[in-house]
Amino acid sequence: MLARSQPPSPTPTKSGQDQQQSASPKQVKTEDDKSAPQSVAIPIVNSPKTQDSSSNPKGNSPTDRWVALATIIIAGATVAQAVIYWRQKNLMIDALTETKKASDAAIDNAKAAKEAAFIAAKTLVETRRSVTVSEVNAATASKSLDIMIAKERARLRIRIQTPSPDMPFTEGNLNWSITNHGLSTAQITRATACLLYVDKEDPIDYSQYSEVPYEEFLDSPLRPEGVLRAKVPILPHPGPDGMEKLISGKASLWIHASVEYEDAFGRWLSKRRMRLVILPDWVAERRYCEWIKDPESENQET
Repeated sequence: MLARSQPPSPTPTKSGQDQQQSASPKQVKTEDDKSAPQSVAIPIVNSPKTQDSSSNPKGNSPTDRWVALATIIIAGATVAQAVIYWRQKNLMIDALTETKKASDAAIDNAKAAKEAAFIAAKTLVETRRSVTVSEVNAATASKSLDIMIAKERARLRIRIQTPSPDMPFTEGNLNWSITNHGLSTAQITRATACLLYVDKEDPIDYSQYSEVPYEEFLDSPLRPEGVLRAKVPILPHPGPDGMEKLISGKASLWIHASVEYEDAFGRWLSKRRMRLVILPDWVAERRYCEWIKDPESENQET
């Protein structure tokens, strides 16, 4: 009871603490045992870092919470971006697949169109060849038909009687004739003729004198080698001095004749125009006149 407690020992320095901590656990235990009855309290001075840690538990500071929240947001954005990129990749793959399909379809269509164009061109060439062959065949057939018609059709020729010195032709006793030189029978539908006396010293309007129709030629068909004859009138009448004017060249005599007819191959027309010429005396022993043919109307046939 009378014993006084010893004053507290001085606080050991940092180096002393380090030495104390570095001492073996056995020595520390011994010293503690020795000083235990003395009840010596040794204050422990904590560093600022230890004090902050003890005052703020781990993970409860505002900074850590903001860092964690930012980390979570960044991680979520990264995941969302990865998902978006993945979907974009799938969409691009699908679009590329569709584009490839469209391209393949376009190539196939182009090939089909090219083949169709080739077939069409080949068909056109074959058609043209067929048309050419048909045209050639048609032309050959037409030519053959024309040749056959030209050979088999009726052909009517007009002839005028040539006057002689003992024949007073000015009285209108000249004959004209129609002969069928073809191989088919002809049916005459119209026949006209006239002798036109042209007096150079007495010009008149000769258009008033038309060809005289011959109705008798229309009665019966004209067979091959058949002949029809008739008298030709002189218009206007030349008068008593008509022969002298013809011989002297003061007048001229023209014959106009035409015949329309048809046969089994079609309708045809023959016409003729000639001028009478008086020959000089040195030819008169054989004939004293002849008909000069008009090249433009020498038995024209249409």
